[in-house]
This record gives sequence, structure tokens and C-alpha cells, in this order.
Amino acid sequence: LSFELGAHALARALLPREDTGACMIVDIDTTHTSVAIVHNAVVRFTATITVGGNILTSAIAKKLAVSFEEAEAQKRRVGLKKTREGTDMADILVPPLSTLRDEIKRYYLYWHTQSVSEEALPLPKIKKIILSGEDALVPGLADYLRGSLKENIVLANPWRNINPLKEYSPDLSRV
Repeated sequence: LSFELGAHALARALLPREDTGACMIVDIDTTHTSVAIVHNAVVRFTATITVGGNILTSAIAKKLAVSFEEAEAQKRRVGLKKTREGTDMADILVPPLSTLRDEIKRYYLYWHTQSVSEEALPLPKIKKIILSGEDALVPGLADYLRGSLKENIVLANPWRNINPLKEYSPDLSRV
């Protein structure tokens, strides 16, 4: 029997085993977003942001006057692009996403300004932000965060550390 926190399991699954740099994992769930900063393959910092996929879905449902289920389908299908009817979904989704972006940036800056190693040296720069979770695949989300944060944003690859699959990745969701 063992016990492992979600941030530790994500870091173990998503980061190359030989990775010793610093990176941030942003796991976007339906009700919240978890942030973990990993350095030398050890989770050094975690936080929870109260913005998740349901807030995006609710914003769509309210603005377009559709059911939650239809709004969820629109979010997954259209994301931050324009609908066939010409509705710019970015106008609807950017306000709640800006809150998420600002919180990610706050933790990013905290790592670079407040944290120091045991030797009283600044910790290394976060070299990438990895997006994972069900709502990380919303079309245009990674591009929005990449453009507004001006950082290296990548989608998670949960197949990365599965030994028999070094040469092949199944045709399944990557996040």
C-alpha cells in the first residue's frame, strides 16, 4: 500500500526521468486547476486555483443561452475560435481565462523572485509550462496562454515514461 499526491504522480508520469531542470505543471480539471513546480524531479511547490473547465462552460452557457451540456460541447469543439454562426468564443472565454493566466503568472514570478536553494542561490528558471488535464485540450487554450504569458507552453504527453511505448504512442487522448 502506498500514498502519493497528485502533483508527484503527474511529475513522475509527465517529465523525462533524466530531467533535472525546473518546470511548472498546470493540471486543468473541471472544478479547479492544480499548479506544481518541479525541480530536480522533486515537487517543490504546489497550489490550487479555483478556475477550472466548468467556469468556462458556464460562461458559454450564460452568454449563448444554451444548456450546460451544449456549452460543454461548444467548448470542446470550438474553444477560443469563432463558431459557424460567427460568435467569437474568445470574447466569452478570455475573461475567465485571464484569471487563470494571472494566477499561473503569479506562481511563476513567485518561484523566480522569492525562492532560493539551500545554498541561498536563486533557483533555476522554469524552462517550460506543461498543460495537462481534461480541459487543457480546449482548442486555442495553449495558444492563448503561450501568447499572453510569453512562455514555453507544451501539452502533456502521459505516454512519455511508458517503457514499451518508446517508439509508438497509441491513438488516445494525450492529456
